Amino acid sequence: MHTFFNIPLTIQLDFIDDILYATPKRDKICPCGGRRHLHHKKEQDIRHSYTYEYGTITIRLTMYYERCQTCHVTTRHDGGLDVIQKTTANYRKLVTTVAKTHSLGYAARQFDVPKATIQGWRVKELI
Repeated sequence: MHTFFNIPLTIQLDFIDDILYATPKRDKICPCGGRRHLHHKKEQDIRHSYTYEYGTITIRLTMYYERCQTCHVTTRHDGGLDVIQKTTANYRKLVTTVAKTHSLGYAARQFDVPKATIQGWRVKELI
């Protein structure tokens, strides 16, 4: 685990021109035993963490969309960061923790995220 960024060691990190690039290692073998073919590759800016000094830490993550040649299932590989709508699980957990300890409005202003979004994340966290 890269301790400062809370990113798994399987992801290669490069810091170029004030942008943190994260590239996960690809799994070339499908659980069914077939080979995976690179179907699509995309770089996307993802909200990952927050510091009071710099604000929201955004990483540029390379996501791989791979299709198995045997079972024809297409999967998205994000390196275990659990990316949903340009946020990682780490960021969602951080925002919901602040919302629990302070208030929903404070967390919405601090992280520049709508209140309804934070409330939805809190509900999903309970499930």
